[in-house]
This record gives sequence, structure tokens and C-alpha cells, in this order.
Amino acid sequence: MYAIFFHIGGIAILEICFYFFYIGPIESIIFQRKIRKLLENPSQKINIFLHSPFFEQNTSKEALSYFITQEMKLKPANETLHEYLYQKSIFGFNQRKELNLQLFHQAILYWGYFILFSFFFFLVYYKYERYNRLQKENGITSVLSNEDYENTQHDIELMHMPLYRKGSETSDELSSQIAQWYHCNKKKGKKVFYYFTFGCCILAFQYFFFECIVSKYQPLSNEELNYIIYEEFEPSLHEFGIQ
Repeated sequence: MYAIFFHIGGIAILEICFYFFYIGPIESIIFQRKIRKLLENPSQKINIFLHSPFFEQNTSKEALSYFITQEMKLKPANETLHEYLYQKSIFGFNQRKELNLQLFHQAILYWGYFILFSFFFFLVYYKYERYNRLQKENGITSVLSNEDYENTQHDIELMHMPLYRKGSETSDELSSQIAQWYHCNKKKGKKVFYYFTFGCCILAFQYFFFECIVSKYQPLSNEELNYIIYEEFEPSLHEFGIQ
């Protein structure tokens, strides 16, 4: 039974490392590519609109430029808009890395607790098995009352009656078949229980991992997203003298 927990622990540390060192960074790259791809068409349409006769006749460049500039009042006066957003994106990137690193440490901490529990369970199981082995070596066996013994014998007779063929088997052969049948079914039952428990533990780990770790992972910060949007619309902003 304890082997299940060690198997889950091995799978868990592999999945944690694989996600944080491979899947997470790949997600960030894919998100950036998708965002840039989504913004390509709107950016081209805006550039076409800015150079269209309709814009020249019905829109004041000065008014629109003033509106965009007012939205960027937070930037320092000695910095261009490009520099301001770039510095913010670097800050967002570093902050995102730090938060993801804390999340990684948290996942490792949870994994460590699980491994400690597995070792504790192993020690308890080992002590229990050793105690039973010593009891057998010392000749100490459980004693059944006469009533319990008769009930047990009666249950065995009812359970294994179909195995007996009249005139073809001795009582010793029948007892041997009973023991073999019981041992075979006991092994099958243990295997079914083992794989069922193992599957349930895998599902529980996956739920916990995605609910508490993956859902909190940050593939892209808001500052980085703002800078990506700015880069895509930068040619349009240059029309208003915003650098």
C-alpha cells in the first residue's frame, strides 16, 4: 500500500518540474505570439483609417492626440511613452517571475509534506508487518472460540461446496483446492484494490495541482501585455507625435 504514495510522489515531482521549467515558459511564448497575431489586423485597419480622407475630413488629429496624451499622464516627463511602457514591462516580467517562483516553492513544500507522510505510513506498515512476523515466529496465533470455529468451518463448506466431486477427491485434496482458490482470489482482490486506489490518488493529485498551482500561474503580466499592445499600435501613435 505504501508503494502507491511513493509512486504518486515520483510522478508529482516530475510533473511539477516539467510544468514550471517547460510548460510555463512555453505558455508565455505562445500567449505573446497569439496576442501579436490577434492585434495585427486591427493595427493595419487603424493605419488605413488614419490615412483615409474620412479621417482627414471628420476627425481632428489634435483632439485625438490630446485624448491619447491625457491617458498617458502617469509617465515621467523625461521619458518617452515607449521607454515608459518598456520599463513597466520589465517590472511586470520580474514581478511575474518572482510570483511564479514562490508558487514553485509552494508546490515543492506541498510535495515535501506528502513525502513525509509517505515515509510515516511506510514506517507504520513496516512496524506492523514486523510485529506480525515476530508473533508467528514465537508461535503466537489467534485463538477462535468454538462457536466462531464452527461458524468459520460452516462458511467454508458452503463457499466451496461446488469444488467437491463425489468419489474423486480426498478431503486433503479438497482442502488444498480451497486454500489455492482463496489465495488466488485474495491476490486478485489486492491487485484490484491497489490499482483502484492508485487511480484515485492520481486523480486527486491532478485536481489539487491544477486547482492550487496551475490556475495561479502567471504566463503574462498586465504590464507586458500593455507593452505588446503598444508595439503593435506604435505606428498609429506616431501619427499623433507620441513616441
